[in-house]
Amino acid sequence: MTMSISHHPNQRVKSASRCGGVLTRLALSTAVLLGFCPPGVAEDPPSDRITQIDAQIQSGRVSSIDAEGTVRLADGTTTLKLDELSSIERPPKTGGAQMKPVILVELIGGGRLLGTAVAIKNQTCQLRCAEAEPLSLPVEWITAIRFQPEAKLPAVEAALKEPKRDADRVFVQAGEALQAVDGLIEELDEQQLSFEWKGKIRQVPRAGLRAVVLAVVGDPAKRNTSAVIATQGGTSVSGRIVSLANSKLSVEIAPKVNAVFDWQEVSSIKLRSSRLAYLSDLDPVEALDQPIVTLTMPWQRDRSVSGKPLSMSGRVYDKGLGVHARSLLRYDIGGRFDEFAAMIGLDAAAEGRGDCVFVVRADGRELLRQRVRGQDAPREIKLDVRGARQLTLLVEPGEDLDLADHANWSNAKLLKSRSQP
Repeated sequence: MTMSISHHPNQRVKSASRCGGVLTRLALSTAVLLGFCPPGVAEDPPSDRITQIDAQIQSGRVSSIDAEGTVRLADGTTTLKLDELSSIERPPKTGGAQMKPVILVELIGGGRLLGTAVAIKNQTCQLRCAEAEPLSLPVEWITAIRFQPEAKLPAVEAALKEPKRDADRVFVQAGEALQAVDGLIEELDEQQLSFEWKGKIRQVPRAGLRAVVLAVVGDPAKRNTSAVIATQGGTSVSGRIVSLANSKLSVEIAPKVNAVFDWQEVSSIKLRSSRLAYLSDLDPVEALDQPIVTLTMPWQRDRSVSGKPLSMSGRVYDKGLGVHARSLLRYDIGGRFDEFAAMIGLDAAAEGRGDCVFVVRADGRELLRQRVRGQDAPREIKLDVRGARQLTLLVEPGEDLDLADHANWSNAKLLKSRSQP
């Protein structure tokens, strides 16, 4: 760096020595603000946001995950266990061209894979993924393939809601109409789809295909769904994390089938720890909705009682229970957990109204009684439930009867202090 300092000549060297470090730091700061760094100076990559099951948050760059579930950070000293985490959120990807997905493969039990090419042969689906390595998947694990991922096709949605399907259903565009034909898919390639219809093999030009909904044949083999992986482009799959190494994340999405993602394409990992259970994933043994003057509004999983996302004070919660006073939910927890935690408050839909009382009981013993009004900030609760066999959540109306009592048990969860068999 060349500097011109307008001091007396006798002071030039001394002033440059004193100010050089300050000016260099100022130049570097300016470079960062302007979006570039001088040659030889590298910006630190953005950190991942790592949330532990006890809600503690840690920042750092995840560098590897081994077969035992040990998570190592790039600082070289920090290690965590997957079973101790509830999520890993990654910074947005910067730069790099993205292949445009033209195919959406939907999986049995949930999950979606975006791809650029697909083929079926010998009951195996070959998918060229937009954000992962090419994948081979048994068709029995696939519920639908869409050839226009963004298109809204009510007939396809209706077919997917049918509880039993003993034939594949092919949707073909014929002029302005969408036609559906039931048969058995034999093969799919870049030119056409071959399927058996009324005992004969028929061909449909690939250009006319809009979607196929596959038959449900028996029950798929059980799989480990301890993680949900979402990518920057919209792919979402559940499965078991096998490893993260050399910037490749391997996830078992079906027995002996691994999807391999570029780590930079991953946007988040939601983890299901053996030490954590969300109440919205459990079935209550007793549920009562007893309004006083309003219509009955049944309790909701992972939604407010009005069916919208759980929202309090500007924050949206993915997990939790939405209820309306008076509400009672009772769970058998079998003495397996040590702590119950939640954020309690009235949903944003109440618009600052409402007045109710949150009550928590363990085996009939009252652990919490907290009055909450519509304009109160959400409150975090952590309660000792060691040894409890039953947990009861109760919301009673306050002074304004049950008007606008849209109560949220956001992030309601049970925790074990350590892993148990």
